[in-house]
Amino acid sequence: TSRKCWTLLPSAGRSSPVNEGHAIYRSVPRPAISGKRVSSEFEYAFTHSAQGMRGPEEFTKERPPGTTMRVLVLGDSFTYGVGVADDEIFVDRLRRALPGVEFINAGCSGYGQREQLAILDQLGAALRPDLVIATFFWNDLGDNFNKDWPAFEFDAGRVVRTDLAVPDDFNPLARRTARPIDERQRARNTVYLKRLYRGALRGLRYRMFGVRTRFPTTPAERAAAWDVTRPYLAMMKARAAETGAGFLLVSIPGQDRIDPEAHIDGIEPLAVNIEKTLTDVTAALGIEYWNLLEPLRAAQEVADERRYHCSHRPPTVPRHRSRYHTPATPFADTCQQ
Repeated sequence: TSRKCWTLLPSAGRSSPVNEGHAIYRSVPRPAISGKRVSSEFEYAFTHSAQGMRGPEEFTKERPPGTTMRVLVLGDSFTYGVGVADDEIFVDRLRRALPGVEFINAGCSGYGQREQLAILDQLGAALRPDLVIATFFWNDLGDNFNKDWPAFEFDAGRVVRTDLAVPDDFNPLARRTARPIDERQRARNTVYLKRLYRGALRGLRYRMFGVRTRFPTTPAERAAAWDVTRPYLAMMKARAAETGAGFLLVSIPGQDRIDPEAHIDGIEPLAVNIEKTLTDVTAALGIEYWNLLEPLRAAQEVADERRYHCSHRPPTVPRHRSRYHTPATPFADTCQQ
């Protein structure tokens, strides 16, 4: 009951916008800002570097002294770390646990494999990581299918961009400043009564009716989404190899896959049950794949902690902690090899 009431509380109207459009990547974290995000469920501080990545760290082509390995991590809001502070994200936990390994968190809310490949295409070529880790969440299928850019294809065995020509002078490591926010829009968005109404309506709708039905909803839609996603996974592996990196895919299960009591109306098993298909697809493509479903289910049973925020569904601090602990040992072994 208390959780239901909590979701009815309005946002405070003082959250900082965190993303902005980008001509090459589609969207990115707004560079060179720090702020606070506030919702009815969480409040956390965040920092973006001047290169437009989560956290204060900035990266150069030259590796810092003592670096034994460089790892580029790609993903969506779960990798970016919506809902938790900079030092609580599972990527940052891995960074602290493995001294000498440089982790680069290139996650951004809303990314599917199209945007991940666009980042890898430019940032991977600039940084030359030893390993690329891409995280996969079930809604990536819809993101990949419903968007038409960024777009890539194989041409004579190499991965090429087809929707635009990236300018020769584009520097993915350049330091930038965030674009100004329209002050009139800011004023409209901070009207308390508007936020009160929208926040209460969102919480009530979620609790009574679930979320808006999510793609895919039919076996035909699911098959079509995999037809788009499969070649992007193949191209990500190939582009990582072109930059001299290994490639690892890690699936991130959602709340409704971990907690048996967390069924969400509007999200059906057809959409979220991705692990079997991912196992088959990655085996056929020769991609190393880590399925975290069962280890995270086991972690859920051991510790009775709230692992996901309720209506927005990003992971909480305990979930980032368990997600770090689950792959930490095998990942450390991989780094040592």
